[in-house]
Amino acid sequence: ASLLVAYQAQHFAKGLRGLIFSRYLRFGKLYFDQTNAGHLHGILMNFTNAIAYALFGTHQFFTWVCTLLAYLVLMFSISWKLTCALVCVFPALHYSLRWLIKKIEISSKFSADAQAEMSRKISNILSCILLVKSCTQEDREQRRFASINDSIQRFDFSIAKKNCLVGPLQEMLILGMLLTLIAAVSLIAVK
Repeated sequence: ASLLVAYQAQHFAKGLRGLIFSRYLRFGKLYFDQTNAGHLHGILMNFTNAIAYALFGTHQFFTWVCTLLAYLVLMFSISWKLTCALVCVFPALHYSLRWLIKKIEISSKFSADAQAEMSRKISNILSCILLVKSCTQEDREQRRFASINDSIQRFDFSIAKKNCLVGPLQEMLILGMLLTLIAAVSLIAVK
């Protein structure tokens, strides 16, 4: 579910960037004379990414809260003592997830590079829009923009995939420790 939401959020951002850029190419000279190119660039890059991250973040937050509540209720119904013991697990979980965070940082660097490339492309096109229009290169620029836009979507989805692995990894570690503690308690109770 998280991967699907991540893909949909990034796909939405890509589509929104494409629509906005396509619309920019259709504006006349007067519009560009009256509007700051930096503002247009900010709308195209920052707002679309903010919307995608907000969509994905909302889903992730809601999922985490529901999962945490379900686990706590289940764990307390099994044993409040074991639940309290598992509170000690969280520091170990932190260290086991560090390697995944390093992978996310690497993917983030690639995403930042792709976004910087898109920023340069947008700035070049918007500052030279009259030349693009006079040479009727709108279609060529649209294709080049779409290629960079696809790269950003791929990198951002790669980051989202790795982020989605954090939750299941946490669940597996907690489940393993819970089973170990239950087994230990069972062995002690038998003696």
